[in-house]
Amino acid sequence: MNFDKIDLTPGPKIPNLIYVEDGISWVDIENIKPNPINKLIYANVSDEDNKTKEIAKSMRAEMENGNPPNIQPIGLYPDGMIDYGHTRFGSGKLAGAIRLKAEYTTSPYPNKEKLKDTITNLTKSNIHRELKFSVKLDWVNAEEYGHKVQHGFEMDRDEKLELYKKVSIAERNVKRGREIQKYQPGLLKNINNGLQSIEAAWKLATGQTNKIIPKKKNGIDLYKLHTPEMQKRIISYAVQFLKAIRSTTVKTKEGPVSPICHPLGWEKSRFTGSASDTFMWSHGMVLQEEGYNVSTANGHPTDPDVFLIDEDEKMEIKTTKFKGQGSGTTWKGGNNIREGEYLLIAHDENFTRLFMVFTTLYKEDWDKQGNMGTLLKLNKWWKNKKNTNDYEFWKGEVYEAGGMTQMTLENID
Repeated sequence: MNFDKIDLTPGPKIPNLIYVEDGISWVDIENIKPNPINKLIYANVSDEDNKTKEIAKSMRAEMENGNPPNIQPIGLYPDGMIDYGHTRFGSGKLAGAIRLKAEYTTSPYPNKEKLKDTITNLTKSNIHRELKFSVKLDWVNAEEYGHKVQHGFEMDRDEKLELYKKVSIAERNVKRGREIQKYQPGLLKNINNGLQSIEAAWKLATGQTNKIIPKKKNGIDLYKLHTPEMQKRIISYAVQFLKAIRSTTVKTKEGPVSPICHPLGWEKSRFTGSASDTFMWSHGMVLQEEGYNVSTANGHPTDPDVFLIDEDEKMEIKTTKFKGQGSGTTWKGGNNIREGEYLLIAHDENFTRLFMVFTTLYKEDWDKQGNMGTLLKLNKWWKNKKNTNDYEFWKGEVYEAGGMTQMTLENID
């Protein structure tokens, strides 16, 4: 933010800047000028433009009905500078208005010597406005900078936390947002538009994405370790629990209802996530029953899903809902790629059929999914694995028919 080039010298007072006609206080649009600090804080041009267009549409409707364009007046200083109502001003110009309802503000004129107070005054009318991430970040950056200019020292932490609470932004996200601004500011637009999480953008901006963790060399044969009997137990333990929770009902006025299966119940992805955790548990449980020292990823998010501690062997569990053949069915991965053995699972809509394959995956099996992590496609997996020994079907199978990769799911019972 470059406040140095901003000129806040008061202009000459405009005679009759605000005048009354038919009981309404007006200002001619040609006499209005924006506060230059406003553009620094609300620098998200696309978001501001969308809001301006939305309000302009309603303004045109008001004018067609013979009403003033704006219901709420804009606040002005005697030289025509806006105190509050910058969006209304932009919308009025876009709507073709030649004048707007207005009133004189009682706020002190913007002053670079009192920059913190000036910025606080400018933003006070937008506390309840829905703000995109980049605007929140610019807001706190401006207020912290203004405090240092005005007082000669930085805000203390309690003051900062109070500011972050007012703007509805977490302290961690302020730190990450500033690093994004420094290294890849273009990613802020992705966050604003919901295309990318703050964490994913931060990792990408700071070079933490798509780290390849290679498969361990000269490790034990994990295919031979999982005997057919162990495979059946892993499946049985998980299926028993998942069928039980799906069949659990609550007595309601409509009769017994499952919170999972009811039209008003769980989001579809919630059950898949629960299935993934359950298969992780059953996998670890069976290995423990076989005498292995094992842990699962119920502690730190970067832990492997299943870890044979003494053997230093890591395995991952990926579960998805079957969404069709070819590239229709996919498994999601994170930004980092851990090469090695995976248990891939797919279930149908009602959890009556299941596909499972134990397979070895490498970096070339995954596709980068924009800035949102990685993706493993059924057809690409089969193309890479069908002529190798890097897979073993536990339930169902995959084959090629009619030029398309086909997946068969087996009945759970």
